[in-house]
Amino acid sequence: MHIPQKFLPVVSAALMSGAMVCIVSGTLTAWNRGLSAQFVSQWLQAFGLAYCVALPTALLMAPVVRKIIARVTMQARCTLDSHFHVHEHLVLTHAHPHHHDDGHHGHSHA
Repeated sequence: MHIPQKFLPVVSAALMSGAMVCIVSGTLTAWNRGLSAQFVSQWLQAFGLAYCVALPTALLMAPVVRKIIARVTMQARCTLDSHFHVHEHLVLTHAHPHHHDDGHHGHSHA
């Protein structure tokens, strides 16, 4: 079975929220109610209620989260690029103390 690429955000949100709700609702049901004979039915009830909240929330938040991630990763990339550029310059300067960056990079021009 192949799902068209355009449905990737919906499928991703459904699977991620389903997995999270399954783990959290099971953990909290066990914590609050204990592992009794009614555990499975209580867990399924908690899962159903929580999933009805989690899936729409994930679908609504996904575009906002993607924008935040894009902004944060872009800032991180710019910071890392500038850090590595400065580090590379320092390494070259210390490795070759008489090195002067005249823009020719070792090529002589007459």
